[in-house]
Amino acid sequence: MNGLFFTDEINECLDSKAFIAHVAPVSDELDLFTKLSNALHFPDYFGKNWDALIDLYYDFHWILEKDIIIFHESLSGLSEQELKTYLQIVFIALGVWSDEKVHRISFVFSCQDEDKILRIIFDNTSATFKL
Repeated sequence: MNGLFFTDEINECLDSKAFIAHVAPVSDELDLFTKLSNALHFPDYFGKNWDALIDLYYDFHWILEKDIIIFHESLSGLSEQELKTYLQIVFIALGVWSDEKVHRISFVFSCQDEDKILRIIFDNTSATFKL
């Protein structure tokens, strides 16, 4: 799973040349959008919905650093369906940026979310979760 990692230590993600987006624990879908917006410095036009998130995950023109690391402290506040939707977007973004020269993107999740995330990924037969 290229670009997808699990750790509880943000220090393991630190790279002086990377843009690090530290996303605090989220309580629900709207909280995820708000915290992603703050951590990634989304443009003001971000619509705080899944489609708008996909659009911005395709872009990142406002981030100058080549490497972007999105560190999620905890996604335990998301429902199963919200987490599945978010993971589908994560995999789409990883696919979009896999061959790019402009940015390399990594998503880092907490170890406490690892089992749930891996279950969703491996239980889903959709091609969305294939890299």
